[in-house]
This record gives sequence, C-alpha cells and structure tokens, in this order.
Amino acid sequence: MGASPYYDLPGTRRTIVPVDVVAASASTLFALLRAPDAITVESVRYTAGIAHTGDAVNTKNVNLQTRNSTFGAAVEVATRDYAAGTNDAAGDLVNLDTTERDIASGAFLAVQIEQVGAGIRFVASFIIDWRVQE
Repeated sequence: MGASPYYDLPGTRRTIVPVDVVAASASTLFALLRAPDAITVESVRYTAGIAHTGDAVNTKNVNLQTRNSTFGAAVEVATRDYAAGTNDAAGDLVNLDTTERDIASGAFLAVQIEQVGAGIRFVASFIIDWRVQE
C-alpha cells in the first residue's frame, strides 16, 4: 500500500487546515491536502472563523478543486457562493462537499477563495475526512 506504515492503518483520518485571513480585495488558492497514497475524500467542511455575509455584487466564492501532482489541471468539484442571502455566523460548520471523491497518489485537494467585485473578508478552518483506498 503506502510508503509509510501509518497510511496502511485502516479507517478515516481527519485533516484540519486553518486558512489565514483572506482580505476582501484578494483571491487566494490553498492546498488543503496532498494525497500520500490513493485516497478517498469522504467530506470537506469548514468552520467560519468570522461572520461571512453574502452580497449580490461584492462577495467571495469558495471553490473546492482537485489538482494533479504538479498542482495544475484544476477541476472544480464543489462550490459555495456567498451571494445575497448566503451567510455564516462565526463558528458555523458549513458542508462544502459530502460526495466521496477519489484522489490519486500525489494529487491535491485545494480550495480557491475567489474575490467577486470588491469581495468580503474570509476566515475559516477546513476539515477534511479521508481514508486510504484498499
């Protein structure tokens, strides 16, 4: 199986990735996880670090992507757009993706925090549940 005996243990693992403050006027791309072996991602959620208030013009989109081993070839697999009426209170747990997804060994799971218009500030901790494929 994997290169490390740690990854040969059965069961779900949890990786938590805090995302620094993304300024209202910025778009940013973060690598959340690099697959140590062929894995199945079970869910991706995040806890809002501050209140996120959607807006029709000035907002953020949270785009979950898979990327190959060179961090290229992005495929968007889930998104949450903070349009008007889409809001989170600080501490809210948001399900970004609950579809199981296979990720090849060495490939990445990434999140793009995309500015729309003048944007909004974004702070969160991402929670990724995954397991090594058998």
